[in-house]
Amino acid sequence: MLRVLIVWIIGIFACKFLDQLELWVILGFLTFFILLYGIFYKLLFESLFLLLGLFILSIIFNQPSFEKNRLSPKGIDALVIRVDEPSKSKPKSWETVATITQYRKNKRWFLEERVWKIKCYFSKKIKGPRVGQIYLLADTIRDFEKPVFPFEKDWGIYFKDKGIVGYVFMHAKNQKIIQPLERVNFKDFLKKYQNFGISALSTMPTIENREVAEAMVLGETQGIDAELQEAYSYLGAIHILSVSGMHLALLFALLNAIFAAIQKVFPSSKLLCLLFLLALLWFYAGVTGFSAPVLRATSTFTILLLGKYFRQNINSLNLLASSCFLLLLFEPKDLFQTGFQLSYVAVLGLLLFQKPILNLWQPQKTNLLIKISYFFWESTAVGISAQLLTFPLIIYYFHQYPNVWINLLINPFLMVLSSLALFISFFQVAVYGPFLFFNLTILNQWMGLVADWIYAKMHQFMLFFAHLKSAVYSFLDMEIHDVVFLYLLLILLILWIKFRKSYLLLLFNLMLVCVVFTNEYKHADPKLQKFVGKYVFRKEFVEVQIRGKQMAVWATNSFVKDRRWFSSHLLPFASKMHIQDTILYTINQPNNQISRSGNR
Repeated sequence: MLRVLIVWIIGIFACKFLDQLELWVILGFLTFFILLYGIFYKLLFESLFLLLGLFILSIIFNQPSFEKNRLSPKGIDALVIRVDEPSKSKPKSWETVATITQYRKNKRWFLEERVWKIKCYFSKKIKGPRVGQIYLLADTIRDFEKPVFPFEKDWGIYFKDKGIVGYVFMHAKNQKIIQPLERVNFKDFLKKYQNFGISALSTMPTIENREVAEAMVLGETQGIDAELQEAYSYLGAIHILSVSGMHLALLFALLNAIFAAIQKVFPSSKLLCLLFLLALLWFYAGVTGFSAPVLRATSTFTILLLGKYFRQNINSLNLLASSCFLLLLFEPKDLFQTGFQLSYVAVLGLLLFQKPILNLWQPQKTNLLIKISYFFWESTAVGISAQLLTFPLIIYYFHQYPNVWINLLINPFLMVLSSLALFISFFQVAVYGPFLFFNLTILNQWMGLVADWIYAKMHQFMLFFAHLKSAVYSFLDMEIHDVVFLYLLLILLILWIKFRKSYLLLLFNLMLVCVVFTNEYKHADPKLQKFVGKYVFRKEFVEVQIRGKQMAVWATNSFVKDRRWFSSHLLPFASKMHIQDTILYTINQPNNQISRSGNR
């Protein structure tokens, strides 16, 4: 399955970066050389021919998904859209994603066959949209804002890779419903149960803790406190604040234990328990929004359970590859999404490195102190294994990396606290309905207080470490070729661990020296650099000055106080320029230093 996935991924890359003519020219050459090889050599010819067939199938299957992104919706002055996703509440609008079903261009109406999607912002002065409703909109599609600062992330490209070509504002005068919702659809059905879960968690008295519980258990990420979000992000634990594979693994373990106990009492219920378990897992995936980590975990558990039921031993790597292949089969563009990449790479790191690292220490005795120590060692092994394969991507995308030693120190405690928080929250949601039915609301309130206390302790723990000056390494720069070289190094390391061949270790060391020297001499001396740039960001003036390794930024007070603004918009630029020190000034008080950080 792993070879099938690799060939399929190569086909997706070819569809994204090559046009139709280039694709078929390359396919022609590949076919010619493989047939020529088959005339003279029979060895591996059938395997090569099958892989070529799979490559052609991948291109035929995936090419339409990327071809539509090369077309432009310019010139459209009216369109008919169908709401596809539940709306999210913003301060002044409802945000959702819709599909264009028809559009008007040059006074002619066309049926849309390319499945364009757009972001829609509905004014809160009109009724919020529901999934399945169809609207007529008399307006043009607007482009996403272009990056203002050098090396800033281009959100237009990001959304285009997801098939979203632009956005529209909808208010009372430019739209009308032409097909109201007549029946409850599946997404509304799932949203109803998500709202039920939110009601169950509402017994937690602290708003910040309740919002984090909604995000961790139900995937409702709106309204999480900015300081908490920043703290978890800085410490490399932002995945805790959303439904991820870890959350689903805990739910799977709980459900699996319950159904295993049922099967012991009723041995003939094996198939029924399997179907109920799969139904509950996929139902939970739907309630939480079918995010990439949840889909990865759910599809993996599905294949694992089916293999176990049919008594098939499935290799872990093939299991992960099968899950990835299934998701890419339905949505090939997910391959280029940061969350999808990090999710699968982290699990791959666990499969490849966790066992060898654990084997470095296997205690012979089993007293209480050693059991506690081994738990910390297991948690450390999990953290190291996941980080070994994810750190190149994290640096490449985010230009910063959490302090490794702090990360490894907090990982065991965070695992315990987050698991306890998830367990009590799952239990809250599960018993909320029965307790209401039997008028035992006092028990719901008690559980809310217990859950609130656990979440509060977890947040206090994370905020303490996030406020340390050395919590994160910033201004890290990595090009795409650096990422490729690092992964080649990791592949050589994996091969050496498995086969213990001296030539693999020699290749590893030679490539490591090449990478170090290449990065040492490819840049000009940053001490000599000078730069002055003046920008307008959201109608506010921003000035950036660089002298050597220091960056000074003049901006309005709201920007200066928001560390996330600097990380989102200026950190990539600062990283490319090898900045080590930043000074932020308010625009109306240029001589008053607001904040300074030697290593942001």
